[in-house]
Amino acid sequence: VWDIVLGKASNSLILMASSLLMVMVLSFVLATVSAWKKDSTTDRLISTAMFLLASMPVFWLGIVLIILFSVKLPLFPSA
Repeated sequence: VWDIVLGKASNSLILMASSLLMVMVLSFVLATVSAWKKDSTTDRLISTAMFLLASMPVFWLGIVLIILFSVKLPLFPSA
């Protein structure tokens, strides 16, 4: 079992590292824009969107993204 787990762990680590990098870059850019445009419509829009995304259940967001990217835009397989 250990050999199977280690074989699959590398793919999981690559996926985790790439998603973490994308989230960090996107959050840094959005936070910088929000700080530059303090108390503007852009700041309120970014803050509201991030609040909604942070409070959204992960399982529901996952289902919505699967429907979006595999059914509506057939970019990825659904399985």
